[in-house]
Amino acid sequence: MPDVLVRGISQAALDHHAEKAKQSNASRNDMLVDAIELPIRQAQQGRITAEDWKRFGEAFPDLGNAEIMVQAWR
Repeated sequence: MPDVLVRGISQAALDHHAEKAKQSNASRNDMLVDAIELPIRQAQQGRITAEDWKRFGEAFPDLGNAEIMVQAWR
């Protein structure tokens, strides 16, 4: 994992993450990494991949059958 130097962080922000780390029994570095990476993980959670669609199609093959779908809406 590459090292990153972050300039211009306020003392209040560092103190906040240091306190969170202390309460979580983790390092301040772990808290800062989480703070940077969490938005990325959250953004990726809602994405649907081609593999997701493939599994969906395999799980519900009747969705492509017009006769069955007509019966489903009666």
